[in-house]
Amino acid sequence: MKHFLMLFFVALLGLTAFTEKNTDTVLTGKVSDEHGEKLIGAIIKIMKDTTLVKGIITDFEGNYRVAIAPGTYTLEFSYTGYESKRITDVRVLPGTGKHAGYHFK
Repeated sequence: MKHFLMLFFVALLGLTAFTEKNTDTVLTGKVSDEHGEKLIGAIIKIMKDTTLVKGIITDFEGNYRVAIAPGTYTLEFSYTGYESKRITDVRVLPGTGKHAGYHFK
């Protein structure tokens, strides 16, 4: 069972790395609380209309970075103990980077 789980996560990591190389736009951001403290493991859902495109979590510095196809998205930020927040109409243009961070209150 341990070997199966390890193989599964390695395959998933490889698939994610492959997918990210095929796009030329990057969405980045930092998630923090009302005091500016970084939030490790905050969840960011990236949606196009009502369809979930990608879901990611923040790293040890509260940052996230994800390659994504150009388009207009809705971002939903959530973290245990805080009310979820949606940011709509986040435009990601071809060949550019877009920064979208959030401070929980």
